[in-house]
Amino acid sequence: MRAVIQYHGPFGTLDTSSPALHYSIDGAPYRTAAMTPTGNPYEFGASIPSQAAAIVRYWFSAKDSYGAMNTDPPVAPAGGVYTFIAGPAATAFMQTMESDPGWTVGAPGDAAVTGVWERGNPNGTLVNGQQCAPEDDHTPGSGTVCWVTGLGGPAEDPGLNDVDGGKTTLTTNLFNATAGRYPVLEYYRWYTNDLGASPGEDYWRTLISNDGGVTWVPVENTTQANNSWQRVVFFIDDFVTPTASMRMRFVAQDSLNPSLVEAGVDDFRMLVFPDVAVGDGSPGAALALAPASPNPGPLHTTLRFTLPAAGRAILRVYDLGGRRVRTLVEASLEAGPHAVEWNGRDDSGSRVASGPYFVELAFGGRAAAEKVTIVR
Repeated sequence: MRAVIQYHGPFGTLDTSSPALHYSIDGAPYRTAAMTPTGNPYEFGASIPSQAAAIVRYWFSAKDSYGAMNTDPPVAPAGGVYTFIAGPAATAFMQTMESDPGWTVGAPGDAAVTGVWERGNPNGTLVNGQQCAPEDDHTPGSGTVCWVTGLGGPAEDPGLNDVDGGKTTLTTNLFNATAGRYPVLEYYRWYTNDLGASPGEDYWRTLISNDGGVTWVPVENTTQANNSWQRVVFFIDDFVTPTASMRMRFVAQDSLNPSLVEAGVDDFRMLVFPDVAVGDGSPGAALALAPASPNPGPLHTTLRFTLPAAGRAILRVYDLGGRRVRTLVEASLEAGPHAVEWNGRDDSGSRVASGPYFVELAFGGRAAAEKVTIVR
């Protein structure tokens, strides 16, 4: 946490030993961290301990050489402080494939004679100098293992162990998606179908089930090849109602004209948002942020919120990594309902990538969050 602190009085100077950051985690008593010069002009810095998922409230203070103190916000702490949600998406589980996650290979209708899903250390392949299969798994650090369609040997002709004769299906173990708000699934995959005799014909498909695998709803259905690891992330309830009996499937197939089809999957993770209290229990004190509409939205989506009293409100858009994408409101507003439109662009004016985001409304030391999904 960094802040620019300058003294503008007619007499005296800033007491450079006085800048302090005051913070509270999930409503606990405020703690104080001394802020020290960063080396940039007038800039001081201090750290809040990392949080997996929490509501963090904070404010700053500093004194002049006569002992007079000023705060930011000026009314802090009793009249209002800054608030943010730390760790907006906490990891519920992570499967790196380095150990057997209990996934199963095979489903009714599978007919592939080669290129059936296997878990192991992949071997990279080239076709006429173009990458067909990545050499490494996706897991950062010491990871080596992932799921691939056929573990060919080093320097083996890719056509000897690609998907042929039909489809091959990989199904996750059963998982629970009922803890927390807005559960998110994330996985990394690559898929190639554009380097053989009949490029771009066969589909890569992923599906999700909330009844243990009895019924399935499509998530991905594409012929677009990606010959390097790609991140896929989505809110579960954009497709099905989250339950305690979730599964996912990954399907690669070569069912049309003979071609070169291969795929890989790694680093399957579920994230959840913490439950956030938005009222203080007193009559008429509800802070409300309504779901975005339309959602998903292709270009513009409207965000409606209600303030319990007049005061400074902040409405911001974040990605699932907690990085701020866009500040939509940062102003003093009247009590009551308000609406603002987000055009799917970040603070620099660039269009954001398709995918899930979350919106946080901060007011009076409290916060509310809602999800929004951008599609192109």
